[in-house]
Amino acid sequence: GSTANVEFHGIDGEAALMLLAQYGIAVSTGSACGSSHHGPSHVLLAMGRNEAQAASSLRFSLSRETTDQEIDLAIATIPGVIQTLRTLAGA
Repeated sequence: GSTANVEFHGIDGEAALMLLAQYGIAVSTGSACGSSHHGPSHVLLAMGRNEAQAASSLRFSLSRETTDQEIDLAIATIPGVIQTLRTLAGA
């Protein structure tokens, strides 16, 4: 599988995780080895990201089982969810 971490400036990663889950899109806000840990990813902090940057980041994972339809849904849904969260946050 492949994993990508993406920072979305001005959003709360936990809020994005919950909204995306409503559309059937599963993401994570932490590292794979710390999925039960809440708060900024220690991996991102170790990579030099500050707490705000780490808290506004989402981890996306793809595998051989990920379908084109799932990718299309994520591409179509994520921008609107991020914009909604930025609007709510006044960013």
